[in-house]
Amino acid sequence: MKLHHIRDVSAVAETGSLRAAGRLLGITQPAISRSIRDIENDLGAPLFERHVNGVRLTPIGHAFLKRAEVIQSEMRRARDEVDQLKGNFVGQASMAMSPGAAIALTSRILRSFRRKYPKALLRMRQDFFQPVERSIKSGEIDFYLGAYDHELSSTSLSVERIADNQRVIIARAGHPLANARSIRELRSAQWIRPSLANRPDETAFEEIFERAGLPRPEIVLHTTSTVMTMLAIADSDLLSFLPMQWLESPLIKSFVQPIPVADVTLACPPLCIVRRSDLPLTPVAQHLYDLARNAAMNYSMDRKVPMAPMTLPVPDPILAE
Repeated sequence: MKLHHIRDVSAVAETGSLRAAGRLLGITQPAISRSIRDIENDLGAPLFERHVNGVRLTPIGHAFLKRAEVIQSEMRRARDEVDQLKGNFVGQASMAMSPGAAIALTSRILRSFRRKYPKALLRMRQDFFQPVERSIKSGEIDFYLGAYDHELSSTSLSVERIADNQRVIIARAGHPLANARSIRELRSAQWIRPSLANRPDETAFEEIFERAGLPRPEIVLHTTSTVMTMLAIADSDLLSFLPMQWLESPLIKSFVQPIPVADVTLACPPLCIVRRSDLPLTPVAQHLYDLARNAAMNYSMDRKVPMAPMTLPVPDPILAE
């Protein structure tokens, strides 16, 4: 088995077609067909099965692909690290952030990173932890910064809890209930529930009304997109609740406003930074990690977001060496 075999399997899995994989890699279809046949013969098992629209992975192929992704990521890191240790600060670093963290912290991180490493490629992805967990474990993404549920802890990951977090109730600018200061004053409102958090968090929101002796809130819209939530709020009298970081954007603040009710606290998963615990980052990726961690901690201190006890595993400083 050679490295180009692993590359070819990944390309075919990504495109779902031998011909498309060949175009992606700049090689002929017969060459990639031969490569796949060679590695299947070497393994003694089929990695793909044909169907009317191309090929798809077999169960064995799925298992092999997970390993192949790790190998490719580590080979890329090895090349990057050698170059960086030679003083050539090129290569790439990658991170994922939850939407709220991205709004509050992207400009701080990007400005500092570009100043120190102008020739390095920075890859940034906006998403929640669960969709990117596999990419962190495979090495495709160096680390994640954002909302993190401690129940998701994995022994292969180091998780540092940066700060507690909370949501705020938001409405369009000039909303008739903008001056409300208690949850009781919002009992007649209709709500958008963004399906961005886990189910216990959503249920906890409804229980706030029950504890106040009020009917459950009238939910008239579910979304899986914060952008859709913001657009719906701006164009209606619907209310919603989102992490406080969303009000950091000057654009968003121009058309929505918080309703600071004093009698409830809308908790949400804390801000955490998550990475693999078994391998060090490249020098450039480690610098990005340090920038992101410091930016998040400075943000929490600037906004007086309370620091949380370190109840989760903290990355070993030795790993950063």
